[in-house]
Amino acid sequence: MKLSEKPLTSIIAGKIAYSLPEVAQATSLSVSLLRKHARTGALKVTKIGRRSLILAPDLAAYLAGHAMPTETISKYRHTSGV
Repeated sequence: MKLSEKPLTSIIAGKIAYSLPEVAQATSLSVSLLRKHARTGALKVTKIGRRSLILAPDLAAYLAGHAMPTETISKYRHTSGV
């Protein structure tokens, strides 16, 4: 079964580390953007052998650090003018 065929809940449930494709699927971010953030240090990646893994606490910190406050999001929403 390919990663894209797995339900999201089975990808993130109970794991302590994630591959870049798993993080990409779970967050709707591209693997290339995640790699860029890993290179710049914005996303902490742990290397084990040839594998690059993102530990669950590091993923949570990355997402928390890139979250946009709700009031900022509302400024970017289009209004119908009605």
